[in-house]
Amino acid sequence: MEGNIPQINFLIEKRIFNTITEDEQLVFLNEDPSGKRKPLKRVIQFSDVLQVHVLQQIMSSKGEKSSSGSSSTSSDHLPPSSAIIIDYVRKVGITAPKKIVTLIPNTADNFLWEPAKVVMKCPSDFYPLCVKIAEKINTYITEKETQRPKSLLVIINPVSGQKKGQSVFANQVQPLFTLAGIKTEVIVSKSETHAKEILESYDISSIDGVVSVGGDGMYTQVINALVHRTAKDRGLDLNDIEVDLGQLPLRIGIIPSGIFLSASVAFAIVKYVSGTGQGCIRMLTGRFDPVTAAMHIILGTETEVNLVSVHSGSQLVFYGSMLACFGFFGETIKESESRRKLGRLRYPVCMLKSLMKFNKHEIEVQVRSCSQPDSWETLSGSYVCANIWLWDMYAINMRDADPVERYLNMMRSWQEGSLILELVHSSSGRMDFMKHFKDTMTFSETLHSCAKIMECSGFRLRMLANAGRDIPESERVLNIDGDPFMLPDASYEIRLKRRMLKMFGSGVDENLRYRVSEAFVTFSYHTEFTEELWHCSAVKK
Repeated sequence: MEGNIPQINFLIEKRIFNTITEDEQLVFLNEDPSGKRKPLKRVIQFSDVLQVHVLQQIMSSKGEKSSSGSSSTSSDHLPPSSAIIIDYVRKVGITAPKKIVTLIPNTADNFLWEPAKVVMKCPSDFYPLCVKIAEKINTYITEKETQRPKSLLVIINPVSGQKKGQSVFANQVQPLFTLAGIKTEVIVSKSETHAKEILESYDISSIDGVVSVGGDGMYTQVINALVHRTAKDRGLDLNDIEVDLGQLPLRIGIIPSGIFLSASVAFAIVKYVSGTGQGCIRMLTGRFDPVTAAMHIILGTETEVNLVSVHSGSQLVFYGSMLACFGFFGETIKESESRRKLGRLRYPVCMLKSLMKFNKHEIEVQVRSCSQPDSWETLSGSYVCANIWLWDMYAINMRDADPVERYLNMMRSWQEGSLILELVHSSSGRMDFMKHFKDTMTFSETLHSCAKIMECSGFRLRMLANAGRDIPESERVLNIDGDPFMLPDASYEIRLKRRMLKMFGSGVDENLRYRVSEAFVTFSYHTEFTEELWHCSAVKK
């Protein structure tokens, strides 16, 4: 079949496209009727096709007589014809790479992946060629697109995103999974521990991945459920801080639910640090969009990311994927749990309350070297907060940097980088602290002197008692990925687990900015339909 499909003129949305079938793509050329401009080119990669099928005959009205008495055929009145119908993913990279101040570009159609359909009509005489084209695409998908999932377990958080998780999945995502031929088992979570209970006994050999519908909280619950299941299957003790689980056996996908509220960068990060389900999905797909996320899952795009284990009092607390914050942001998230009736407003309200208190903590920290795992550096003093980030927010503090490069660099650090420790000294006042926070979130070229930034592969923190006072339980709180955890002990330790998790998402794509697929009618020449063009078939390749 290779190389024996001739070029064919297809009618697509009332325009003529000369179509070339290559090894891994269909190329559509739209000629300028005047001949003054170059042909416009459209491409559909086989790797972006969801499904393809052929209709043998489409009956239309017969041609009508023109006013001059001669017979003419318009694109609205075709003779019997065949058609190839292709459902595919239309991808957009960066449509407007402006020098914007934002964590990850999410303006216009940046990083948008959406379903598209093209109906390619031709004379019924060419039906055998249509079958060959469809067979070629299907063979490619079967033999080379083996990473695509065939069966998925879907766990929905019914209260996430203003309680829209179930409707978002049913109306926007499930139809796409069905179109792609993916079998799904959908379970609505009933409690915070439900994901763990589900995966504890689920036959994971029957599925190709787990999809979390909700925010970052639901996603981290699924991760930890899979961690516990993996440890059980491999006979490993999770309370042992030195334990190595290896890579988790299933890929995890995220379908965000709810509404993305654009605001100032600082406020967006407050919401992020407080856990509103926007962080990971934007790192994986570039935007907060359930359809784009579903397309990444359907095509089986994947990236390996780092995790951290958090231990306290000789036992596992949690596995995190984004951040672990002690002090200011730990207090903020704990306070927000008691003010849920305020909705999203609880985050800035609670942050303002924490700022007014501006608690200072006497701590001793030990930082594990990246290059020498047995080497630990010890620091002690009074600090407002001690934050661990799983991606490097500080190496890209360039106000004029290309937003695409900022995104790619941050994504690389999530896959390959070390932990980033941020210590803010208590000698700073409230204004200095807020200035540092603002400079960090707006990618300022300089950082405030109140902060100490270090790279590490492990981290220990011990809370020190003041004047013989014991550390109260209320102060032993840690913000892990936006959820508060009460620590069993006045100390904890964090270890980096490199590339432990495979996730559905493109991650770092060096060609991201170039992957743009325009709609067919957009910017195409309007070619008058004629019988000659309709029955024309060019020379074989």
